[in-house]
Amino acid sequence: MADKEKKNPGGVKRGEKHRLIVRENMDESCWAEKMKDYIHKRVLDICNHIIETQHTVRQAASVFGVSKSTVHKDMIERLPTINKRLAGKVRNILEHNKSERHIRCGEATRKKYKDTKENSET
Repeated sequence: MADKEKKNPGGVKRGEKHRLIVRENMDESCWAEKMKDYIHKRVLDICNHIIETQHTVRQAASVFGVSKSTVHKDMIERLPTINKRLAGKVRNILEHNKSERHIRCGEATRKKYKDTKENSET
């Protein structure tokens, strides 16, 4: 086991160190150019959807059939490299949704128990 520790002293998985170095050395415009077309299209589609509907990350993820983490990464990391103005608009919407989430959670809980109470009475 001591041999493995000596061979990989940084604790970075094989291949990951290379990806980290490449990502650090690429400026934002270069990174945007290397973005695959389908990712570029998805980022802009999700962006436009969030701006039009004011949806949360979770709602947008369910509409586009991707994970919440994918939507979040697309909006926070990838969109600013494509269009900073749209990224600012989306960030404001997501911040607003985040500030209201405690209210939404309370509404959902109240509705859940209201439905449960109605079902138990009948």
